[in-house]
Amino acid sequence: MESVRYLAPYSTYCVAVVATASNGKASTTPVLPVTMSPKACWTYVEESVDHNRHGHGYVTDGVWRLSATRTRDTTQLALSGSGGKFYGAAPSPMNFTDVRDAGGVAHQVVEIGSVTRRYPGQNLYDQGAMLTELVAPDCVRFSGDYNFGSCTSMTNVYLNAAISVLREGAFSGCASLRTFHPRRLMCATVPGRSFNGCARLEGGLEFPVATSTGGYALSGCASLERVIAPNLTVIGEYGFLDCTSLSEITVSPELTQVSLSGFEGCTALAPDSLGKILGKSLKYLGYTDFKKTGREFYNCSSLEGPLVWDFPNLATNVVNANGFYGCSSLETVIFKTPVAEIRDNAFYGIKAGGEIHMHAQAPARFGARVAGSQTAPYPRIYLKDNFDEWLTAMNRYQDLMRKADFDNQSWSSKVQADTISWATMAKEMAKDTSLCSVEMSGDTITKVNVLDRKVIGFMLHCNITHKHYMCWVLRAPVRGTTLYVR
Repeated sequence: MESVRYLAPYSTYCVAVVATASNGKASTTPVLPVTMSPKACWTYVEESVDHNRHGHGYVTDGVWRLSATRTRDTTQLALSGSGGKFYGAAPSPMNFTDVRDAGGVAHQVVEIGSVTRRYPGQNLYDQGAMLTELVAPDCVRFSGDYNFGSCTSMTNVYLNAAISVLREGAFSGCASLRTFHPRRLMCATVPGRSFNGCARLEGGLEFPVATSTGGYALSGCASLERVIAPNLTVIGEYGFLDCTSLSEITVSPELTQVSLSGFEGCTALAPDSLGKILGKSLKYLGYTDFKKTGREFYNCSSLEGPLVWDFPNLATNVVNANGFYGCSSLETVIFKTPVAEIRDNAFYGIKAGGEIHMHAQAPARFGARVAGSQTAPYPRIYLKDNFDEWLTAMNRYQDLMRKADFDNQSWSSKVQADTISWATMAKEMAKDTSLCSVEMSGDTITKVNVLDRKVIGFMLHCNITHKHYMCWVLRAPVRGTTLYVR
């Protein structure tokens, strides 16, 4: 009588045929693969034992061959691609569900090192595209780096639920990866580039104990929807870059750092995400070097805010260039703590008619196009106090016409490449009918009438391509009231 034993419910299987011999004793034939994955069962060949009694050799399924080290006095194996070989003619999986030595003793793959890391002539880098699936149900840790980097055909990964160590670039460039187990990873950190470019990885990932992410850790995971990391305090450079489906993100309330382009291009973030990500513990936001941009939330078009800038521990103490550029749904920004600089394009492209309520203390630098817009209604910057200081700072990198000159047709300014005339200012102001009306003589504007008494200035930045970016400056409203005079 014969029976079939399925070793694991994965996409590839091995079977053992158990027969009853004439003497009545059961004998087991070698474990053989079934049709889904030819030669899916692996053999461990031990070639030597070192002075510490660790075994050294290789594992093979007849298609792949990987180097293997056996921990002394155990059947636990650590694999790497060093000296690896691919004998196949078509893309194939690696399924380590059943690994046995020549005597039929089962071994467990508990650690996987660099398999497709680019070490010329050593690893399986050139064969990375031939790997379709990784099943390693006993694997609890990775070593080396770029373990399965650029395995562009791999669609499925199954690891032990207790895995606690990933390495840099572990699955970087696995553009076809769709399913991954476990989704709850007990890693102390999310290593740099560990899932970089896994554009088809759907659903969510949990990192219950991770306190930081490395650079590009999850960048380019365009289908990933959720990341739950309640202890995450540091987000590395480009950590979530272009995670365009990411809508839910949970981090520690004690988050201290969002690095360069941390959330750039995350166009699906929940509208209230800013308040959940940025808190009073924040210490570092992007770069402090003027020559470098921040882009921390660049083009996060779904964020509505409000953004409450209340960061008393912020060491960088600047709003970086392009930090909130393209946040086209962001309607309100409120500064409760002062900043030393507000750099170029910091809030460029926020919601039409959006409001930025500044702290009373003027910054040392107010950059170009901080909140400018080419189309009306233009953004509005509200000032509490120190108006002359603020207006002087604003006038350094854009042309600013104060309210006293709204009727001065001889007014002109040249801060950038072009000389800006009163007529040019009046023409741009007239486009925003929510705050301005004009009087005409034929086709010529003769008078500008502002419809809100709190207006104290109008800014225009002209770039090298002669495009104009406009913004209103107003006194902060008293008790939240707004008075329009028509």
